Amino acid sequence: KVIYMDSNTSTLLDTDCTISSNSEKVDPQTSDNRTGIRTMCVSPDGLHLASGDRNGTL
Repeated sequence: KVIYMDSNTSTLLDTDCTISSNSEKVDPQTSDNRTGIRTMCVSPDGLHLASGDRNGTL
């Protein structure tokens, strides 16, 4: 199942939560950051969704 797919991932990132070394907001289109969802799985009954980011957070 495809839930959402777009080459512009800026709408999937919360720039207020993006961590940078100088504590400033980061532009997700120009920065090399490790935020955002990398993988996602939906339960067979469709009631639960699990996602993981590039930092290993589920």
